[in-house]
Amino acid sequence: MHFKALLILIFSYSCLFVARSVYPESCKHYPVDCEVSWIRSSIWMAEDSEIVITDPKSKKVIKLSETGECLSDPDLVQWLEPRAVGRAIGGFIQIVAEENDIPSGIRWFDQEFRPRGTSSVMPTSKPGYRGGYKIYGLYEWAVAGDQLFAFGALGSDEKSLDYDLLGFFRHQLDHSGNTDKPITELVMPSGDSTDYYLLGFPYIAAIGRVVYFLKMNKFPSLYRYDTVTADSLPVPLVFQGDDEPLPVIDAVSKTDVLFKEIEKLNIPVGLYAAKGNIYVLRREREHGDRTLWTLMQLSITSAREASVEVRGVVILPTRAEHLTLLPTPKKWFVFEGSTVENGKQKIRTILQIPSRWIEEVETSPLAAGKQVAARRRQREFCTAHFQ
Repeated sequence: MHFKALLILIFSYSCLFVARSVYPESCKHYPVDCEVSWIRSSIWMAEDSEIVITDPKSKKVIKLSETGECLSDPDLVQWLEPRAVGRAIGGFIQIVAEENDIPSGIRWFDQEFRPRGTSSVMPTSKPGYRGGYKIYGLYEWAVAGDQLFAFGALGSDEKSLDYDLLGFFRHQLDHSGNTDKPITELVMPSGDSTDYYLLGFPYIAAIGRVVYFLKMNKFPSLYRYDTVTADSLPVPLVFQGDDEPLPVIDAVSKTDVLFKEIEKLNIPVGLYAAKGNIYVLRREREHGDRTLWTLMQLSITSAREASVEVRGVVILPTRAEHLTLLPTPKKWFVFEGSTVENGKQKIRTILQIPSRWIEEVETSPLAAGKQVAARRRQREFCTAHFQ
């Protein structure tokens, strides 16, 4: 019996040695040494190898090293609010909001997060100004060229205290030039399940001037929007396992109960862009109440209509209940969290995965469906650190 156990142990280590020799890079796992309750946005500061996180639940702006160490930066905390931050031409932007969360301005920052000024969005929001809408709320957004593309609440009556509709819209960031286009313009009304956008899942991603967004219909659908030509094209993508309709959720209900329900669903929970490709993050329920996290890589082209190539799927080596991803040129950061009271999460750990393991999907040791022993063993090695 002892001899058999020894043989198994030797075989396991030999498989791991083969995996290490074929894939000399490795995923790495680090604890987060400060309290992070919710990640609204995360930015990679390449020059300093640091991560800037906005956490609206704890009302904090947090700077982390790539190994999870909490860093002090009084200047950053002074200028940034705990709201979403996004990259824009020449630096970053942050939406400034009033007490009722109605957007009141856009704050601009340079590459070092030094303020460059604030521009008011109120004149551009007036319904009578170039035929636009008033913006009542922004729930998800991304910057594509000189456009802010968002999902939020819009109104057609400037004096009204409430919005008329929810949907995807574009907003001209630089509205100083002459143009006949409305500065705030509806692109597409919302789908059947609007509450999914209120949970903080990133359903909008941009590559250059082109935006991709997930419309959470009864069956989720992916769209491609060109901010220059204003063309919205459906991407013909069928999500594996989406033969059941998307369940209706109530984001106004008790949030911690809601997230426990979400942990049981098979749904897309994120859209990411990296090196010209789009990635769809999806959670699927496995046996034993564990979540299987998959990341689908898409190559999308467009002539008169959008076409898509599914290049492959990787299985993320994590057992976490909730994830937030941050792609960077050399590695992907995976923030692992679990739900606690009042809808807050506890972000305990950061998993670093080499970028080529995700981007070179056909040869990745994390590729779904691969039966090669070395690749399977490498995936198990990554997961074993946090079971």
